[in-house]
Amino acid sequence: MRIRRFRARKKWSIRSLFSGWNLKKLALLVLVLGILVFSSLVVYGAFFLPSVKQAEQLAFAESTIIYDRKALDPTEDPNEHILYVIHGDENREYVPLEEISPWLKKATIAIEDDKFYHHFGFDVGGIVKAVLAQVGIGRKRGGSTITQQLVKNAFLSRERSFERKFNELILSVKVEWSYTKDEILELSLNKIPYGNNAHGAEAAAKTFFGKSARDLTLAESAILASMPVAPTRFSPYGSNKNLLMGYAAPDNPNCPSGWCKGRKDLVLQRMHELKMITFEEFKQAVNESKEIKFTQLRTDIKAPHFVFYVRERIEEKYGTEFLKQGGLRIFTSLD
Repeated sequence: MRIRRFRARKKWSIRSLFSGWNLKKLALLVLVLGILVFSSLVVYGAFFLPSVKQAEQLAFAESTIIYDRKALDPTEDPNEHILYVIHGDENREYVPLEEISPWLKKATIAIEDDKFYHHFGFDVGGIVKAVLAQVGIGRKRGGSTITQQLVKNAFLSRERSFERKFNELILSVKVEWSYTKDEILELSLNKIPYGNNAHGAEAAAKTFFGKSARDLTLAESAILASMPVAPTRFSPYGSNKNLLMGYAAPDNPNCPSGWCKGRKDLVLQRMHELKMITFEEFKQAVNESKEIKFTQLRTDIKAPHFVFYVRERIEEKYGTEFLKQGGLRIFTSLD
């Protein structure tokens, strides 16, 4: 009788996949795919996205107008019912980086992008944390670097989409390739909207403190660095001034020191944590900030508290840049 012998099937395992020739083939495949993806990104960035070589390409804004309710009446002239115009013609005075207070540079980096001098356009860790925060893991935070913010404000549209975010990342790398870190910081500090139509550090320093950006103190710098995240919400002239400056609350259990912190206190605290300032400088700036007087707001504005409320709601829903540069016509219920 003949006995049939069956050859045992070779068992597949992870170890067999990553051994011998399989490992070499896998490494080659990953290398080829990596080269293809990198080449595609280079071609896409070079031919399908704006050039970042010329700083003059920075975009300018179109005015947004807030009206009262009678502006919708066809028998009325809308121009007679304007509450406030958010100027598209940005109030800006460009100054070189060396003419901006070193305190403002440090404060901006501390609160916006503490790894600014160590990344190449975007912070992978920051992006991951921002995504996790959206699903309730960790505190809410932004994932954009200073470079990304410059790209978003200067070279891209205001739409919120995956494609725009992808373009933002590619352009951020292009900007980092084309400019030094100090040049990027200079462009950014001259582009940032601080509120009240003040764009850039020089205009903001003159608007809020009546002085040049080179003369800003540590406390004043911390206040300015607090504003760009939400210029209307953290305006020193609106009804939410306490959110920016903090306030004395000796009977508030949530403020055990008797002082409820404002955003400028968080900026100073972050600077101290990053060892940008000493504890003595921190204490001195906190005390100084409690005595700061802002220059008087000079603007043709009707019903200012109501207007600031409307601006804040629009800003929360559509973003600061869309509010300032979208050319909106906002009709309110105010009589």
